[in-house]
Amino acid sequence: MDGIRCPSCGGSRVLPIYRGYLTFDLARAVEEKRAVYDGPIVSDEGGDSWLCLNCMNRWR
Repeated sequence: MDGIRCPSCGGSRVLPIYRGYLTFDLARAVEEKRAVYDGPIVSDEGGDSWLCLNCMNRWR
């Protein structure tokens, strides 16, 4: 993702994290390693929005 940096390591290899209904387009993005699917449950707390592929840090 352009312009997004990991707050832990400063890496730029980050992917968006999605929750909820797994659509065909989202499944394809996950398969192509352009997104991360975190399951069907959406909580009131929200959860993390990004995953760093360098250090595996998750953040919102």
